Amino acid sequence: KWMMPQACSKPVTWQHDRSYKLMDDETLPKVCGCMWRGAGKTSTAEAKIIKYAVIRQKKFIMVVAASFDKAAEITENVRMELSTNERIIRTFCPPGTRFSTKSFEDASIAQRKKGFFVCDPVTGRPHTFIMPKGIDQPFRGSKITMMGTWVRPDMIFVDDLEKDDEVTNPDIRKKVRETFESKLMPCVSDDMPEVQGEFRDRWRPDYENNPQWQPPWRIFYMDTIKDPDANIVHILADPEWMSVRMPQFKLCEEGEKLPDGSVAKRKGYYSLVPERISTPQVQLLVKRAKKKGAMTTLARERMCLATPPEMNSISSKLFKYYDESEDHVQRGIDVT
Repeated sequence: KWMMPQACSKPVTWQHDRSYKLMDDETLPKVCGCMWRGAGKTSTAEAKIIKYAVIRQKKFIMVVAASFDKAAEITENVRMELSTNERIIRTFCPPGTRFSTKSFEDASIAQRKKGFFVCDPVTGRPHTFIMPKGIDQPFRGSKITMMGTWVRPDMIFVDDLEKDDEVTNPDIRKKVRETFESKLMPCVSDDMPEVQGEFRDRWRPDYENNPQWQPPWRIFYMDTIKDPDANIVHILADPEWMSVRMPQFKLCEEGEKLPDGSVAKRKGYYSLVPERISTPQVQLLVKRAKKKGAMTTLARERMCLATPPEMNSISSKLFKYYDESEDHVQRGIDVT
């Protein structure tokens, strides 16, 4: 918030605090956050990338999105902040200096042309490489040489991996999932975290012998649910990932406790982040969405659900007692 105030102009909620803690926990190799649209997922990723670069915590940061251009928007924002943000420059650079960035020039590898090195403000030596990638680009052999050493990605940010207009196509969903699992995930080193029983894996830090310990690699995945079979739905169900759903509002039962300590007075939709949107505003959104037949879109973008909650509940109105005397049964008509 101090480093990039323009990206944090709206109130920070308990959900943001929770996501920041997960991102800062270096023992977690794989973290997935499903948050409502407009929560600031991309801005959070950009701030985290900048932090890693200025304190030289990561050597090779890869940003992956649905397209190369989308990923490049993020990395170019990072480049601009590093080069022009006076707060960053005054804090992390000696007086009279600033971070410089050097483009990765290799005409034979088009997908890397917008990647860049972050260089020491005094010596000019590169210490962090930041590269954008589209999910439709090749990932095999994703490594670079830095100061005479080959380096693989040790930090991967995945943001909005699937396109809204393509995610409904089962063939494209399958291709994205296969690329993610079999090509993107193996980009990192072959170091494996320890298995914690039935739960997700964790790195075991060794700060006693190595105060500067860093995990071999980490992966952050951020998205909204765009389809019941979207890639993030599978990740949310995978126990290897530390995954959290952070909806903007939800359908609450009467008497259910809300995050701010209040209690739902009756069954209905209630805000979970009143700093951003009030319960009356939520109820108006739901009313309008129902009228327009847009509850599915609202559920996916604001509630972190693949389908509206009403579609998942069974009402007594859906049941009917069996009566042999009814004509349609006597005639053998299928009414299922």
